[in-house]
Amino acid sequence: MARNKQVVSKDGSTRYVEHVPLTTHKICSIFPMDLSLETKLVPGCNDKTPKDFLGEVGGVRYSFVEVGPKASRVFVGGGKNDTWEVRLDITAYDNARDMIGYVFSDNTDEPSRSGRCEAHEGRGLFVPVGDEPTLGELAAAKIRQNEFYEAKCQEAQSWWAVHRNMQNITELHVLAAKTLGHKYEWMAGESRLEKKSDAEVMAEAIGKLIASQQQAPAPVAAAAQRK
Repeated sequence: MARNKQVVSKDGSTRYVEHVPLTTHKICSIFPMDLSLETKLVPGCNDKTPKDFLGEVGGVRYSFVEVGPKASRVFVGGGKNDTWEVRLDITAYDNARDMIGYVFSDNTDEPSRSGRCEAHEGRGLFVPVGDEPTLGELAAAKIRQNEFYEAKCQEAQSWWAVHRNMQNITELHVLAAKTLGHKYEWMAGESRLEKKSDAEVMAEAIGKLIASQQQAPAPVAAAAQRK
């Protein structure tokens, strides 16, 4: 992890200082829905996304949120007069990768991907190397998203094959199937992506009941036909 250190003794004298640039870095997303990420909300990449949080490269739309550097303090030392305050300043780029779930270690230059990171990247989150994402980075994000969507479809299929109910099939499963162009029995649950109010559901039920009664033959007419 690229970090700069500031070591301060107990009397306040500074031993070593490097300044982290006060710049921001983007976390980008090609996921159509909003994603909560710690204290940040990554907007969904859809028609309702504000223009301030929407970009486009080669015809591929993406949304983004900008994060800055992060500072933390660590006290080290053994004896009473041998205590030091170490300030670890984390760059905006590393802070962005940390927020989507990369695991950093002092023993390696490159971080590893955690399960949380795989879930975020599967939905379409990624941190570009530069200030703006490249078409190659967006294409790679789409490949990861498609693989994640395929896994979600198989997950829903396995549940449906055994239980034949929608209990554990979520709108994410339905979104995955719709995006990939698949057709499954359990996709009847896609109505949950556009939820209807109780009043709308009741009105539809009453409308269907009235329509069925109008189609049924009247009792008198039915008796006359039998004669």
